[in-house]
Amino acid sequence: MLMLLTIASVGVVTMTSAQLVDLGPPVLPDVLSALLDAYKPLLSGFAQANLPATIGNCKEANAPTNCTDIGNLYDVKNTFYRVKARWISGINTMRLDDIAVTFHDKDGSMALTVKVYFAKLPVSLLVEACAGVLGCATFLDTTKSCCGTAKTVTMTATAKCSERPPFLHSFVVGNATISPGIAFTIDVFGHTFKVADITSYIIQGVKDSVGKFVATQGFTLVNSQLQSIFGDKVYCSRSSRDADKPPLNIETRDPHHQRCNE
Repeated sequence: MLMLLTIASVGVVTMTSAQLVDLGPPVLPDVLSALLDAYKPLLSGFAQANLPATIGNCKEANAPTNCTDIGNLYDVKNTFYRVKARWISGINTMRLDDIAVTFHDKDGSMALTVKVYFAKLPVSLLVEACAGVLGCATFLDTTKSCCGTAKTVTMTATAKCSERPPFLHSFVVGNATISPGIAFTIDVFGHTFKVADITSYIIQGVKDSVGKFVATQGFTLVNSQLQSIFGDKVYCSRSSRDADKPPLNIETRDPHHQRCNE
């Protein structure tokens, strides 16, 4: 069972969740970045426990179990070769390295940059060498020739804020990049070919899998943590908080009236 974190740090002062609620609803942009940074280990552990191990064509090449079937990641035939990237594994080795959040002052909507690290991402590749009317023959059928080294995926995304639970919602992934990239060459009958840059196909599969997880289970976890600390109300912007505050009722007294009564 995951333990709810009930301690938050504000500046150098550590407060319990009850004390934070007593201070009134927070402006979420003022506290979210620090809280997400504190929750990175929790989110990483949750991701590793809930993400599939493998995505792609789960019916071929003994795909590791806990596989989400989305078909071949890549399948292209050329005059001299055919290349299939059947599946990629290691998705559940994901570690959340960094989350940077930028808020829109007006409504608290968010632009996020998320960096995730994968300890390994082996790809099941089938490469066939082809010779026209002679047909094709298996040249390579392995998970050891491509992509298994550690990778960092950087994604940009947007999300929205609500002042009642769930506070964070509408997570949408935009662009994603993977480093180092994924490309390979083969030698077929004495000809060297840069077979394919399959980076975009691999990154699409990773982006879809991780993006779906964050938008559903990930945000559910974060929202439950925020609600356990702050209760059922936050502000999405400072302007919203300022508009919700009652005006100060400052009593003024007439100095002349005061002197007459003395």
